[in-house]
Amino acid sequence: MWRVLVLSAAIVGGAWAAHAETPAALAEKTASLIEAGKAAEALGAAEALRDATWEAAPLGFTTARFVAAPAKGYGRYEPREDATFKAGEPITVYAEPVGYGFGRDGAQYLIDLDADLELRTPDGQILVAQTDFTRLSARTRRPVHEFQVSFSLNLSGLQPGDYVLAMRLKDVHSDKSGGFELPFAVKGPEPAPKPQ
Repeated sequence: MWRVLVLSAAIVGGAWAAHAETPAALAEKTASLIEAGKAAEALGAAEALRDATWEAAPLGFTTARFVAAPAKGYGRYEPREDATFKAGEPITVYAEPVGYGFGRDGAQYLIDLDADLELRTPDGQILVAQTDFTRLSARTRRPVHEFQVSFSLNLSGLQPGDYVLAMRLKDVHSDKSGGFELPFAVKGPEPAPKPQ
């Protein structure tokens, strides 16, 4: 009934700083360094605060939406104006996960998220479910915090009506998981014009 294509999983550079202090202590340290005019040191403390917050946060999403075409990179997407698709039209999704963990392979950091997908009716009836339909991965020299996933689904054969696309990402490098739901509609073909 449907075919899944992973079109892109891209990453952009980020920063990492080791931290042993509590988030409250790091926030106070950052503020003190800013007041003292030590901008470079304040940025380092702020990065350590971000990392501590990131590790404590659940796996979530800063955005998850339908887009007009596959993204060209993190934040480089064209929003779709509506969530109504023509029968047979590919559905493209863009999402920015946060709070994921990092694995290591020598000098490289690894991001690995396994994705589950469900197609439901608005009242919750599951029409299609696929566990681990793809793995979204990246290898970087630094642990990046700007990772996007962009994928297209071909739901050909889907009847006109209202649906919900539910996606759950499971982090391979921690016990975190998180998901999102995107309601959408499929409309039938336009009626042929009446002869004059």
